Amino acid sequence: MNVSYLRERVDIPDADRPPVAAPFGMRAGALRPALSDAALAIFPPDEPAGSRGRVLLVDDNDSVRETLADLLDAEGFEAVQAIDAAQAMALMRSQTGFDVLVTDLSMPGADGITLIHQARQLQPALPAILLTGYAEQVTSVAVVAGGSFHVLRKPVEGDRLVEQICVLVRRPRQD
Repeated sequence: MNVSYLRERVDIPDADRPPVAAPFGMRAGALRPALSDAALAIFPPDEPAGSRGRVLLVDDNDSVRETLADLLDAEGFEAVQAIDAAQAMALMRSQTGFDVLVTDLSMPGADGITLIHQARQLQPALPAILLTGYAEQVTSVAVVAGGSFHVLRKPVEGDRLVEQICVLVRRPRQD
C-alpha cells in the first residue's frame, strides 16, 4: 500500500496497516448492512450458500437485481435472477423448489402482481414480496391485489429485505 504525505511517499506493507473501522450500519470486514438481532437469531450468517432457501428475484433493472442477488447470496440464500415475468415463469417451470418470490412491480410485459398470480398457479403457497418505487401506491397495491403478498418500498434496505425473507421462509408452508 502506498501512502503520500504532502510530498513524501511512504510504503507501508499491508500486514502493518491498521484495521479500518466499518462504516455506520456495516459489519467489520463485510460489504453488507448489519442485520438486526431478530434476523440474526432466526438465521446466523455463517450458513453455507443456499442453505437458507431459494429466492427467485425478478427486476428489469440490472444493477438493482444484481445488487440484491449479491446481498442474498452473501446472507446464505440461493438467489436465482430473472429480468422479467416471462423469464421468471420459464425458470419456475424448469426448476422447482423456490421458497420466496421477490419481484418489482413495474416491469415491461407483465407486472409484478400478475407475475405473483401466475407463479402461484404453479406453486400455490409461494410467499411473495413486491418491490415498488411508487410510494403513494404501496398501501393501495396490497389492498387492490388482495394483500396476499408483502410490499416493500424501493429503494429497499438490504437488512429489511433479508429480515422479511427470513420470516417468510420460516413460516410453515401449506403446499
